[in-house]
Amino acid sequence: MKSKDIITYGYIIILTFLLMGANFLFGGGVQSKILMVTIRVSLMIVAIVSKKKYPEQQLLVIAFILSVISDLFLTILELVTPYRPIYDIIGILGFFGTYIVLNTVFIRNYRFKILDLIAALPFLAAYGIIIRTLIPFVSGPLRLVAIFLGAILCFTATNMVATVYRGFYRKRIAYLIALSGTMIFVCDMFVAFSMFHPEYQRFILWVENTTWIIYTSEWLILLVIIRAKKLHN
Repeated sequence: MKSKDIITYGYIIILTFLLMGANFLFGGGVQSKILMVTIRVSLMIVAIVSKKKYPEQQLLVIAFILSVISDLFLTILELVTPYRPIYDIIGILGFFGTYIVLNTVFIRNYRFKILDLIAALPFLAAYGIIIRTLIPFVSGPLRLVAIFLGAILCFTATNMVATVYRGFYRKRIAYLIALSGTMIFVCDMFVAFSMFHPEYQRFILWVENTTWIIYTSEWLILLVIIRAKKLHN
C-alpha cells in the first residue's frame, strides 16, 4: 500500500473515531451530523478523483454519489429544515439506485447455480425475521417500498458474495466485494430499525457507533476496489 493510500484511508478512519467520540459526548447532536457529512462527502470526493482503469470502477463512483444523496435526505436535511415524510421516501429511493449500480457492477459472469441459493439463504432468513419485526410499524406506500427495497438488498448482498465463485474478478477483489456486500446488508438492517422501530428511533450510542463503523468499512472497501490496479482475472 502506497503512502498516499495510507493517508487517505487513515483520514477516513480518524474521522470515524472522531464521530464515535462526538456521539459519546454530544449524543448524536449537530457535531456528530457534521462529522457524518464530512465522512460521506470525503469518501465520495476520493472516489471521484481516484484514477480508474476499468468501467466497473467508473460505475462504482455513481454508487458513492447516490449514497450521499440518500444520506442528504435521511440524515442531513433535518439539520436545516423540519422533518418531512417525503425525505424518507427519497432517501430510500437513493438506496435503491445505489443497489442497482452495485448489481450492475458485480453481476458479471452471472449463471444461476445452486450456490446462489446457498449464498442467499442467510440473507433471506435474516431479512424474513427483521421484516416480520418491523412491518407492524410501517404503513401506507412506505411499507411496500421498504419490503421491495429489502428484497433488492438481499439480492445485492447475494450477488456480491457470489463474485467469489463466478470467476470474473480476481480472488482478492472478489473476497473484498463479498465482505462489503455482507456489511452493506448488516448496516442497512441497522438503518431499517433506526427508521421504523419506535425503540430504535431515539439515539442509542452503541447502535449509532456500530452502524457507522460498518458503514465506513463497507465504503472504504469499495474505495479500495475503485483504486485497484487489477480487477479481472
